[in-house]
Amino acid sequence: MSKVKSDMKLRIYDFLSNIKEYDGVAMEGTLSCSCGGNKFEFSHTGKQTKGIFAPYVVSLKDQLVLKAECTNCRSSVIVYDSSKDGVCPKKTAPDNQFKPFVISKSPTNAYKARVMYNYSAEMFKTDGTYTNEFEDCLVYITDSNGKENALIEE
Repeated sequence: MSKVKSDMKLRIYDFLSNIKEYDGVAMEGTLSCSCGGNKFEFSHTGKQTKGIFAPYVVSLKDQLVLKAECTNCRSSVIVYDSSKDGVCPKKTAPDNQFKPFVISKSPTNAYKARVMYNYSAEMFKTDGTYTNEFEDCLVYITDSNGKENALIEE
């Protein structure tokens, strides 16, 4: 058996816990840090919306990078990068000018997050490892009141 190429392995696999699979075409997990922290501050290169009928963060000029930073130890991970991730990554590089994700009137900017991926069946796993060639990446955050909202749906 061949090994999974590092660029095909799911980028944030080491930051996921409570992983669940659905019918061999979808998976979800909770964003977790190796230090045990489960709350993250997010920054992005997209455009922030009000999040009422759409995700809070959307692509800007077809580019989006979403970064999560653990509030406990300050480790960070790129959760999604539209220039590298998915079945059809964008070929242009993002500008990497990160803006903090902030919800006005929110008592905190730290959130728990759930990450989900939809796959075509043949790209779900390679050699038992989740691939980075997913159809959709969805990130949902939970606020201090326990309400879940879409952060990105790419």
